Order: sequence, then structure tokens, then C-alpha cells
Amino acid sequence: MHHQEGLTALPHLYEPFFEKRNESGSGLIKRLQYVDLKKMVYVYIRWITKAEAERLCGELPEHIEAMVRFSLATGLRESNVTGLEWNQIDMQRKVAWIHPDQAKSKKAIGIPLNADAVQVIREQLGKHQPHVFRFKAKPVKKSGWSCLEEST
Repeated sequence: MHHQEGLTALPHLYEPFFEKRNESGSGLIKRLQYVDLKKMVYVYIRWITKAEAERLCGELPEHIEAMVRFSLATGLRESNVTGLEWNQIDMQRKVAWIHPDQAKSKKAIGIPLNADAVQVIREQLGKHQPHVFRFKAKPVKKSGWSCLEEST
């Protein structure tokens, strides 16, 4: 179906978005933009397998491995994991939270902790304060390649 045919066939879908021109001549939408669906780029998500995750963790320095395992268990972003503090974890309820100022969406995030996440947290208990993850007595800012180079 050609894009114009689609528009003429379905006016009830797009007409509510057009305002009748008032005295000032303004409208909600002045014209529709054509989008060539054949030229759109589709991104496919591929999940890491358990075997790939185990292989990855086996190659990492201990402090980064713990953060990667925690990220895989919770789905948290790197900055949320590296900035995580003990006061953001409730081991009794098995939940962690990200404060609004730490979240990309600027909204608080509650994170249920599964058995893998709880295990990682238990391994960090008593090692350092106030951050959960540290390296050489300093909070980890990044867990990327520059951090790998420093750790070797």
C-alpha cells in the first residue's frame, strides 16, 4: 500500500491530530511527514547466554566481575552499580533502590534482588563503606576498559 493510499484509507486515525485553522492560522500539525519504512534501521536485541556470562566473568578482575554479576542479576546500568551505597540495600526485604537523582529517568527505581544479586552483595559485606563496590579502597567510577588496564 502506498503511503498516500494508507492516509486516505484511514482518515479517522490522523484527522484528530489536525486542528481546524483558527484566525491566527496555526494548527496542531501542519503536514504529515513521509517515512520510508524500507529505509528504517531495525535493531535486534540479543541476550547474553549463561555460558557467555560465565566465560566473561571468568576473564574479569575480581572487583569488576562482582559488578558485572550484579548488573546481570539486576539489569542495572553501570553508573547505578558503581554508585550503589549500602544505605540503598535492604537485605531483609531483598530489595535495592536507586535514588531519583541517580536514575536516567529521574524517578526512583526499586530493584528486587534475586539469589544471584544477594550472593554478590553478601560477598561484598564488610569490605568497605559507604559504596558497595570499591577497588583499592576507592569507589569505582567506571567498570570499562580503562578500569581493566588499571587493575592489571
